[in-house]
Amino acid sequence: LRDAANFFSSDATLSSSLDVTITGVAASSVSTTGPVWSAGSGAYLFRYTVTKAANVSIFVTYTPAGGTTGHISDSPFTEVAITAVLVDPDAAIDPAKSRVMGPALGVVVAGEITPAAVA
Repeated sequence: LRDAANFFSSDATLSSSLDVTITGVAASSVSTTGPVWSAGSGAYLFRYTVTKAANVSIFVTYTPAGGTTGHISDSPFTEVAITAVLVDPDAAIDPAKSRVMGPALGVVVAGEITPAAVA
């Protein structure tokens, strides 16, 4: 979260003012945790699991005390594709077939969280 002057907020108590909602699939197919403040990354983190293939929308909103609910920048995130993946839990990991991807492999800004993933 950023304040009116565009500075990062480090107020860990604001997590109760954030809400994450996922639509486009039955509620019984969605599990979410968070948002939770992470002092290590300086961000509010949330995780979600969708157990069925679907195109979902993710709404991230903030409601200040006594204020009006508003969407976080770029929210809602629409047409997020959740695909069915068949995984063999007994298969050996082959590092040569794995890859790292994401914006963290390019030019990044100091002090900002930049994601990367290993697949």
